[in-house]
Amino acid sequence: MAKRVSRSGTFECGTDVEHAFALFTPEGEKQWAARWNFEPIFPVGSPTSENDVFLTGTSDHSEGPSVWIVTRYSRGGHEIEYQRVDPGVKVGRIRVQCRETDERRTEVRVEYVYTGLSEKGNAFVEHFSVDEFTRMLTHWSNAIDHFLTTGQKLPHP
Repeated sequence: MAKRVSRSGTFECGTDVEHAFALFTPEGEKQWAARWNFEPIFPVGSPTSENDVFLTGTSDHSEGPSVWIVTRYSRGGHEIEYQRVDPGVKVGRIRVQCRETDERRTEVRVEYVYTGLSEKGNAFVEHFSVDEFTRMLTHWSNAIDHFLTTGQKLPHP
């Protein structure tokens, strides 16, 4: 029987909402996330848009590639949503919404929903705790603030 977990939380970053939102596109995340890399499948070389397809985990010795689909991209609404499929393991929905708090601050709301497709996926779901999710968001916040301040990536813990 499949297991499911949902997590959501917010953090703030010290930049305007347009710049903050751009950091959550596949290309934008490469600027601040130490381990983030992706391989565009379709289209190649275009700005982010709905129905883009890309892979992660193709060159980092992981257990196989993850397939990602941009299922929602609203530049004006500052919202992006991804569906992630780890074949035979789990599927997930990741949604990021950015909201201006003032001209130099942005609130970032992040939502994850994972569903296990196997015992291994269910084990992942069971271990994706509130504490783990909070640590992840804290790292994101610190890594983005470090990038905005220094232009450099913060090493992943």
